[in-house]
Amino acid sequence: MTGRPEFAHWCNRVCRQMRFRPDQAAVYQELMDHLRDSAEELEQQGLESRQAVLRAVEQMGDAEELGRQLDRIHSPWLGWLWVCSRWALGIALVLALLSLFPLKEKLGWIYSSWPEQRFYADRIQRVAAFQPDCRAEYGGYRFSIPEGAVDCFTGPIQDGMGQEELSQSYQLELVLRSWNPRFYLKEPYLSAYLHLEDSLGNRYVTIDSTEFRTDRPSLRLAQDRQVFGVREQKWVVWFDYGQSQVLGELEWMELVYQREGLGFRLRIPLEKGWLDEAG
Repeated sequence: MTGRPEFAHWCNRVCRQMRFRPDQAAVYQELMDHLRDSAEELEQQGLESRQAVLRAVEQMGDAEELGRQLDRIHSPWLGWLWVCSRWALGIALVLALLSLFPLKEKLGWIYSSWPEQRFYADRIQRVAAFQPDCRAEYGGYRFSIPEGAVDCFTGPIQDGMGQEELSQSYQLELVLRSWNPRFYLKEPYLSAYLHLEDSLGNRYVTIDSTEFRTDRPSLRLAQDRQVFGVREQKWVVWFDYGQSQVLGELEWMELVYQREGLGFRLRIPLEKGWLDEAG
């Protein structure tokens, strides 16, 4: 009985009279089910299959007239009003949920730019920039260093005689990017277990590390931002006057995260003479 062309033809004639198209599919299926049930019941009463099909269609009446009646019931105006109201309710619920969080935080999750340098901007000069291709995975997160740079800061200091002279200090800057497709997972705590190593055997730990010492250059988190769901952290090492010559001698640097025997390493290869200015 399924797929009888007589049933499909009659149902299509009815639905063509209905102007509200979103309801046509449901009405078509309901009419088709009713015709099949009627034909099966007539067959059980003794009619042949072909006769049962024709009698079932005949009992349903004129298709165009029934279609016009259904068109009045399924009014396009009321139908579209109902559709729009559902969309409006959905949008209202979304806005209500978003209102639970500060606007700044909502926009910051999508995108936030690095803060501008406000103090001594005229004394800072970028002397090197690089884009290493190093990546690693840990805890479901994908880590990478998309960019790095070295800035030179020129400022006055006093010598032993009380006279002022210009000195130069350098800041190494690395951007650590982390992303997880399963955004609901908690990001690992980095600070106490993160350090920077270099090809000369130097080790730069964070201020949260038990190895931290004030007389050595240390790794610290300077800035943090979100870029379309991806987190970027700007880690820096400050080299005071007399410490910066080490930069020009490096062949590689490696950002290391190590905790309980697990972690990741991001090695940054450096070409010879990559920072002649720092010598």
